[in-house]
Amino acid sequence: MKKTAERIIYECLETRGRLDVLVNNAAQFYPTEIGKVSEEIWNDLIQTDMFFFVTDIHADRPVSDHSVYCISKAGLQMCTLSLAKEFAPYIRVNAVSGGAILLPETYDDQLKHALISKNPLNGIGNPGDIISALEYLVSNAKYVTGQIIRVYGGRTLYQ
Repeated sequence: MKKTAERIIYECLETRGRLDVLVNNAAQFYPTEIGKVSEEIWNDLIQTDMFFFVTDIHADRPVSDHSVYCISKAGLQMCTLSLAKEFAPYIRVNAVSGGAILLPETYDDQLKHALISKNPLNGIGNPGDIISALEYLVSNAKYVTGQIIRVYGGRTLYQ
């Protein structure tokens, strides 16, 4: 793995002249009914959600009817830990895990209120909260690797 890290660094230096940070951020979030999940849906969620380093609360707290999504996010957390160990000391690998940040448009007021009531900070986060965590990891956390920064508003305190 040392050679892989060296190759990644070399290719970035050759292409861009420097490598400071890489943030992988992508997700798909849609229901997957157990017993009716096709191989195509499984692959779609796993390939999109597991290989990017912004995860979410559902890696730790599963949500009904979204098992494949939750599995992909839990896998991402292990990927973060494994790559941090494999790439050290050349590359630091961390993840940011968001809670209620951008809610699906399909959520009605009752569902939004239910989410807020389970959050000690009484609100919904915003993308700036995730950006702040990323900025910390990029600029101030030179001795941090293999960590998952949870930006949940304290939600797991009530579960």
